[in-house]
Amino acid sequence: MIGRLGDPDRFEVEASDGKIGNLSDVYVDDCDWCVRYLVIDIGDWISDRKVLISPEEIDKMDWQNEKLKLNVPKKQVKESPEPEAERPVSKKHLVALHNYYGWSAYWPGGMPAGPPPTGVPPPTPSEMGEVVSENLGDEEEPMHLRSAEEIKGYHIHATDGRIGHLEDLLIEDEANVPENRWMVRYFIVNTRDWLPGRDVIVSPEWIEDVDWLSSHIGVDVSKEDIKNSPEYNPEQELTRDYEVILYENLDKTGYWL
Repeated sequence: MIGRLGDPDRFEVEASDGKIGNLSDVYVDDCDWCVRYLVIDIGDWISDRKVLISPEEIDKMDWQNEKLKLNVPKKQVKESPEPEAERPVSKKHLVALHNYYGWSAYWPGGMPAGPPPTGVPPPTPSEMGEVVSENLGDEEEPMHLRSAEEIKGYHIHATDGRIGHLEDLLIEDEANVPENRWMVRYFIVNTRDWLPGRDVIVSPEWIEDVDWLSSHIGVDVSKEDIKNSPEYNPEQELTRDYEVILYENLDKTGYWL
């Protein structure tokens, strides 16, 4: 299902044995726009603290009732490795988290997703740690993680000019991605400075360039294409029929094909 992120704090997060807090943010991979981590505020359970959880630990996402359930207990979350104060998100911390929970490594050369082939024993924690550490790269190399909350407001440019700003993200929680169940399927673009009172959606697959310093995202569609694309109504469910019309109008190949 595809749901709107909106204000993430509205989502109540439950562990397998009770509520632990609320969703605070999601970190997305700017290479393929998969959601790599959920940022969960557990400050109402433990004193001021936020933790990272992989979508691998999601048991159920209820968009309508704004509830997210994990398949790990509160104690395991409570005892998860804490980040360094000066670097809330570091490669060292990610390695520790992946080793602690046994998550698959999504970076090149990491552990493959899913269970090992029949007859092949799973890697030991030490073996997994060696692979995770070795392939994540040096600490100073970019991790390609972006806060969804930070990129809201970015300027969206067509091939021939600005069309609006990034209003919100539409996230698919059962995406056909081997190592991850969540991904950013669309950006909601507010075009009020150009087409008053109208929102449209564009796919991250159409991104041509990103300038993180100037908060600029360029997409491979023209202003005329956007003008003729179907309006997005957040009050209505996003259907495949709508997506087909969107992709046909923009002469794009559907991701579902």
